[in-house]
Amino acid sequence: MPRPMKRFTQYTVRPGDTLTSIARQFGTTARSIAFWNRITYPSLDPDSPDYAPDSIKAGWSLLLVPDIELDPEDLPEPSPS
Repeated sequence: MPRPMKRFTQYTVRPGDTLTSIARQFGTTARSIAFWNRITYPSLDPDSPDYAPDSIKAGWSLLLVPDIELDPEDLPEPSPS
């Protein structure tokens, strides 16, 4: 029987959260969370000149996939908007 596909979970950033603390909580990496949310929050896009992964804000709604880590060497290309 095929394994079910992992689905995105929505997480609302709370005061004091960091990408690293959120990643630990969900079994993923800060870079994976940044990648999944780079379109909504351009400061999380490593290719952006405004890249600032340490400045997430309380109230942001982040998408993440629990227990999945993206390989930074093999990231998919962004989807066309």
